[in-house]
Amino acid sequence: MTFLFTAADPSFTLPALVCLIYSPLERVHSLASGTLIALLKNYKHNPDVICLLLDCLSKPSENPDICDTADGVEGKKTDIDRVLKLLPEWSKMVEDWKVMIGPLIDKLFAEPSNAVIVRFLSSISEHLASATDFVFQRIISYSRRQKDPDEGVYPNYDAPEGQIDLFNRLCPLLVVRLLPLQVFNDLNSSALYDELPTKLAHGTLCCF
Repeated sequence: MTFLFTAADPSFTLPALVCLIYSPLERVHSLASGTLIALLKNYKHNPDVICLLLDCLSKPSENPDICDTADGVEGKKTDIDRVLKLLPEWSKMVEDWKVMIGPLIDKLFAEPSNAVIVRFLSSISEHLASATDFVFQRIISYSRRQKDPDEGVYPNYDAPEGQIDLFNRLCPLLVVRLLPLQVFNDLNSSALYDELPTKLAHGTLCCF
């Protein structure tokens, strides 16, 4: 079963594997879990596959037929923790996190209210920390693309549109919140502190 699932198109196999992992049958759950790890290992440098997996976890209602027939057992509980707890093992196989982090952060920016993505990024925070400059460059780039409200216009954050706008504006802070505190200890990080270390060394830092 493992070879068939890992050799097939992930867009077809991932939804079925996720549903099998939800199975109350321990053998089915165990086999599906091992197969998922093997599949992710095959695509460890392809961020699209992990993004597809996050979609499967975030939107289970889009695949009701697969989940109803995946193992012939009705009434399965969609416990995403069963899948999320497998991902740290996958994360150890990733060799170049810069390839993965950009699309994953962009996915959060595109879906800032998606709790599954937030939980996933939290679980790989140590890997985010290993590419701090890259993460902050992504955050800065996203923030610069946001439009400021028109002068004198105050958004209504109680309205649905306003809540979406609020999520979009706070999303970069959410990424920062996910980072381990020790990343802020590196004063040589150009993305974080720009020319601060140089100014401190030469006594040219001005305070207003």
